[in-house]
Amino acid sequence: YLETGDEERLRLLLLHNEDDLKGMPKLLPILAYPDFLSGPFSPVDCSLREETDLFGQSEPVLEAICRGPVSLPRPFSWEHSCLPGAQFEAEGGELRLSIPLFRGELKYFYPNYRDYYYLIYEDTAIHKSVGEYVDRSARKKATAATCYTKKEGLFLPLPDSSCGEPLFRPDYRSRTFYMEIPEELLTSPDFPRNLVRWPSFPSYLRDLTASSLGKAVSSP
Repeated sequence: YLETGDEERLRLLLLHNEDDLKGMPKLLPILAYPDFLSGPFSPVDCSLREETDLFGQSEPVLEAICRGPVSLPRPFSWEHSCLPGAQFEAEGGELRLSIPLFRGELKYFYPNYRDYYYLIYEDTAIHKSVGEYVDRSARKKATAATCYTKKEGLFLPLPDSSCGEPLFRPDYRSRTFYMEIPEELLTSPDFPRNLVRWPSFPSYLRDLTASSLGKAVSSP
């Protein structure tokens, strides 16, 4: 147009830019999804239900409702790729999570196993400073696989081992890690709703959601 002064070319040029400007606002709502999924999430309510697995065993499932940072234009749901049974539903400004818990006994493995003895009959490890007083026939040097203490409780599954909390697992070779729900929360008459006030819970929900996004799928 600058070379020819052709008004028709000017009209076509402006029409092209006009279409771009009109279409751009329609794309902007999609930016809400990464903003929403990156958190932070504010838990507002928790409940516990029991499910029965294929073997007839009862499994506790935690249902958590969180408030997200922005509102989504359309709902969608997905499952965690590494934690079977963990499900997510996002709608509006709300995120709902279903998290299978582990109820029972898990092991905490000490990292510096050379400083411990394994007590054969108690099936646990103790520090050498204490184990020196145990009969030699009832103890042996701990290995990485036997340097543990056992804990009974209710545990949240973790997507990896980067959590700062003490990590529990079924055995040394297991790649599934768990975080203990503190006993003072479990014994409270307000459990599980009191989880929303647990300082570690919002960051747990954020990390769990962030680690799950490889399997995100749109809902119809």
